[in-house]
Amino acid sequence: MTEEQKIHIRPMEQKDLAAVAALEAQIFTEAWSLPLWEETLKSGRYDCQILEPDKPEDRREPAGELMGYLCGQIILDEGELHRIAVRPDLQHRGYGQALLTDFLTRSERAGAANILLEVRAGNTPAIALYTKNGFTRIALRKNYYKNPKEDALILEKQTRSSLRNITTA
Repeated sequence: MTEEQKIHIRPMEQKDLAAVAALEAQIFTEAWSLPLWEETLKSGRYDCQILEPDKPEDRREPAGELMGYLCGQIILDEGELHRIAVRPDLQHRGYGQALLTDFLTRSERAGAANILLEVRAGNTPAIALYTKNGFTRIALRKNYYKNPKEDALILEKQTRSSLRNITTA
């Protein structure tokens, strides 16, 4: 992502869900449906964010155009990243990093001691992004994904919040 490309990350709203579900279907073979996205947002238990162009003078995309999204949640002191997606034509420009950094920052501020996620074992770009951000493999779920059949890696990141909670005996 270059300096001149301004972006804005904001909470997901009902008006975003059709575009989110459409991008979801384009990106994931096991996509969340529009009704599932509606229920996720309605529940109020998830932290879902939208990535969009910032100011009109800086937009390279049409106003209100969905560039990507992220959905996770924090339960007690544990965060979990459920979904992250960037439009295919905008990938490899740092937008996924921006969404992930935003989620990690908000998770740590909310008191998450660690963040978990699962990723297809063959999703090399996603694994590289997560590894670059301090995630490490903690488990493998054999044949977890069905379309196509593939293992899932469970990755974890300890936050600075968790390091502050470590005491010496």
